[in-house]
Formats: sequence, C-alpha cells, structure tokens
Amino acid sequence: MSYRQLAESSVDEETGTRLDFRWINALAHDRLANAPTPARLRALAKGLSMPVEELKRLAAIQWLDYHVTVDIAEAGEWVLWTQLNEEDLAAVRILVEGLASRRKLSQNSRENS
Repeated sequence: MSYRQLAESSVDEETGTRLDFRWINALAHDRLANAPTPARLRALAKGLSMPVEELKRLAAIQWLDYHVTVDIAEAGEWVLWTQLNEEDLAAVRILVEGLASRRKLSQNSRENS
C-alpha cells in the first residue's frame, strides 16, 4: 500500500480529519516535530484497519517512551502494568485494593437487598 492509498482511507469518523500522504511519509520517516493528535491517530488506525487503542499504545511508546500493557483477566476486569517507581507502585496497589474492596462491598450489598 502506498502512502497515497493509505491517506485515502485514513479519515477520522468523529471529526472528519483526513491524513495527507505527505504527513504519513513524514511519520514513517520520523520527521514529525510533534506527536499526532487523537484525531490523526484515529484516522491512521482506520486507514491501517487496526484498533485505535493499539495504535495509541504504540504512539505512547514512540513519542513518550511510555510502555503500558493491559491484560484482560475476565470480562470487566483488567490489569495495568506500567513503569512506576516503588513508591508510586505501592500507592497504586493501595488505591486498587481500596477500589476492589469498595466494589465487593457494593456487590454484596446489592445481593443482600
């Protein structure tokens, strides 16, 4: 697929943003000065026929050196792994445990009602 062909199919459905083949060429050759906007990422994902969340994850790695992995454990449950120092990781653990506890109490309350 050429950059022109990719540009033709790269349209953000939310905003109507269209990608120009020159912008795609600059992206491919690491010549963009700024990270792509969300509308451009959605348009590119559409053109590449890939999930927008996956493209956002890849953009975060490329532009921010930010690595995030989301694992789906069960329906409605997820685990987020990211680069945190030990202090921040401990804070996240406390927050997640508190939210999980609150959710469990809420479910138990509904079951007993």
